Amino acid sequence: KDAGLINVTGKTLIESKKTILNQLSKIYSTLRGENPTSFFELSLGSLKMINVSMIGLVNQPGFYSFHPFSTIVTALIQAEGINKNGTLRNIIIERNGREIFFDFYSFIHKKNNHNNIKLFDGDIIKVFPRKSEVTIVGEVYIPGIYELESDETLEDLLYYSGGFKPKAQSKIQISRIQSIKSRQINDAIDKNIYVDGQNISTTKLFNGDFI
Repeated sequence: KDAGLINVTGKTLIESKKTILNQLSKIYSTLRGENPTSFFELSLGSLKMINVSMIGLVNQPGFYSFHPFSTIVTALIQAEGINKNGTLRNIIIERNGREIFFDFYSFIHKKNNHNNIKLFDGDIIKVFPRKSEVTIVGEVYIPGIYELESDETLEDLLYYSGGFKPKAQSKIQISRIQSIKSRQINDAIDKNIYVDGQNISTTKLFNGDFI
């Protein structure tokens, strides 16, 4: 208690004992020296598992027992991931009546590792359908279908898709589905928009865009 919190995360039992001894010996002089008069022993007992429910668009929904140091990422891996219709941007952890939101893109692309939320007993992980679908093909490193937030732009999409390859042109074509209200009789469903590479940060994208 007097030594406060001693962090031994990632250490072996022997390393943890040395760390704790070093901290305690600053407070208790009888632990120091070649002939200490006080001793302590460190042992590791069995860890109590935590129970977590996973519902919605995961490949293996259900009730899981996890190691107490498990996180949202390890839980999703255990459930064999999110299916192709599930959101990666707005995963919900329901805990004691409140909701915690997890964005997989932030964790993966922005190296926001502190966002890898630690789980607790009784947590409920909810994965709902994704709200947007934007496709990018051509001279980018990771073409595919992406899920964008409402305030994200073409620049964000290019970041997620790895950016331009050396042979990419400076003109970017966006094929956009026109709303029913804006279409005239016999109009094509899609409308092509061309964006200069210098304007990607101000180009807003919409659900269904094909770049």
